[in-house]
Amino acid sequence: MSEKYLFEMLDDIDNMINDAKPTRFNPGKVVIEQEFMLTVIEELRKQIPSEVERSHKVMASRDQILNDAQAEADRIMNQATLEAQRMIDEHEIAALAQMRSADIENKAIEHGKEIVAVAKQEADQLRIGALQYTKDLMEDARGYITTIRQGQQQLFDQLMDTLQDDLNSIEGNYHEISQQLESAVNTVEAEESKE
Repeated sequence: MSEKYLFEMLDDIDNMINDAKPTRFNPGKVVIEQEFMLTVIEELRKQIPSEVERSHKVMASRDQILNDAQAEADRIMNQATLEAQRMIDEHEIAALAQMRSADIENKAIEHGKEIVAVAKQEADQLRIGALQYTKDLMEDARGYITTIRQGQQQLFDQLMDTLQDDLNSIEGNYHEISQQLESAVNTVEAEESKE
């Protein structure tokens, strides 16, 4: 999955929130289609691990860079050794050949160390970048999911408050009607007993 696809999913959530109808109890809150939102959240949960896996691959490439750098350093050192040996064989003055060989070998070792140092630095930067990228994605997803969850909880709480108010009103009316009915029955019975 690409970074572009993740951001498209987040844009879909953003658009759905912006296009949603406001609630009748609180115009600052909106009603979101639960099934669609759960589907998008589930898709995010499935896809974010692939981004984490991608960051692990970037970290693995760091080891490959280091291995390649070490192999290049070994190759240069071997080449320097072979060159030094060839020079000793070809020249009559062995001392001069040995001096040049040591110089070439030292330069090769220094060059190899520089390659390894640069490779390590680049690999560390790649690793940090990959981890930061994954962290940013997770922070964005966590923020969106938290906001949606809080909004849905507030809507549910408002609905429960409204239902409780309606139930209280019905209970009051029920008791009032019951008292009126009992009074009417008592009046009728009293009139009938007088007759």
